[in-house]
Amino acid sequence: MLAERVKAWTEELKTEGIQEGIEQGRLMEKADTVQALLSQRFGPLSEDNIQRLNQATAEELDQWTEAIFYIESLDDVFGDQ
Repeated sequence: MLAERVKAWTEELKTEGIQEGIEQGRLMEKADTVQALLSQRFGPLSEDNIQRLNQATAEELDQWTEAIFYIESLDDVFGDQ
């Protein structure tokens, strides 16, 4: 009985870890996409801007991706720093 519980917990933790890894990978991919778009439009980004992208939430990255054609400068994205 205990062995079965331990096995079930192990599988559950493994599944949760895989899901977290997948979500983290998606977030990193979004950050890379926004970085590429901003760099294409405004030139190379500073280390501070890259760090900000890497710390952004999925929602922020989605907003910046959608706004890429409307923003006029990097301040429109990172001006709150």
